[in-house]
Amino acid sequence: MTIDNRTNAADVVTKIKAELKKQTKSWKMIATQLGIIVNEYGSGSDTFKSVLKSTGFAKSTALKLASIANSKVLDDKLFEKVHAWSVLYEINTMTEQQIDQLKHELMNPPAYRPSRIPTVSQCKRIKYGVKPSDPYSAVFKIRIDAAAIETGKFTSDEYEEIVAAVTLLQNIAFVRVDETQSYETKAERYLASLRVEIDAIWLKERSDALSQATQKEIEYDEDEMLEIFKVDKEAFFSELKYEIYPSEGDVFEKAKSIVEKKQQKLLAKVNEPYRYANSAITTTMKEAA
Repeated sequence: MTIDNRTNAADVVTKIKAELKKQTKSWKMIATQLGIIVNEYGSGSDTFKSVLKSTGFAKSTALKLASIANSKVLDDKLFEKVHAWSVLYEINTMTEQQIDQLKHELMNPPAYRPSRIPTVSQCKRIKYGVKPSDPYSAVFKIRIDAAAIETGKFTSDEYEEIVAAVTLLQNIAFVRVDETQSYETKAERYLASLRVEIDAIWLKERSDALSQATQKEIEYDEDEMLEIFKVDKEAFFSELKYEIYPSEGDVFEKAKSIVEKKQQKLLAKVNEPYRYANSAITTTMKEAA
């Protein structure tokens, strides 16, 4: 008989819940309990998942907490008044040199910030340095109706016209143009949705073919057939004597129809008045003049 000497997960959950109810929580204690579960059961185990579900922690948060469970760095007296787990995590990920700098700042605080308790922003400043300020200021903003992009009413041709016009601005002294990925991201969603529907249609056809072959008692190696399906669908259906199946074109058209039906809801959100949005801006500018 094998005896399981691992810590009882229910006890861990009870301790964590009790600590979470306290006004001043001991994140080190919570981290220790989560660390025990991770070390004894593994972060991919059902036990770890059940602890997450019972305590309400996201997996990423729980793993960060578990990582500080046995940290010797956090035993320093300078950090004993830290009550935010996010600060403890940042400190634990700092190098020895960075921690020395943090300690120096805490022991010699500036007059405008006399607190000796470290913060996340302070730790990140020491770790990554001060982010330089952008010497450029935004004067104009070009906005495109998001729903019009997603539904294709704003086309790639129109987008290229904007790119061509904006590119000319780069030739003006002291002007910088920053391109975002907003258009590409939204336009790609349509293609991604199309790919999802195409895959779903083919997977159903594959499942129907395998099911029919089983009913007709046609012998086949399922693993082998699945590999054939990936590279040659026609050969796959032929081997299984599945005679009625759609062509690539049929599947594409069917998937396109499904996606377009789903996008009808988005079409209702397209703001038709925005079609000539600049006319309103021009009027306002003229009135201001």
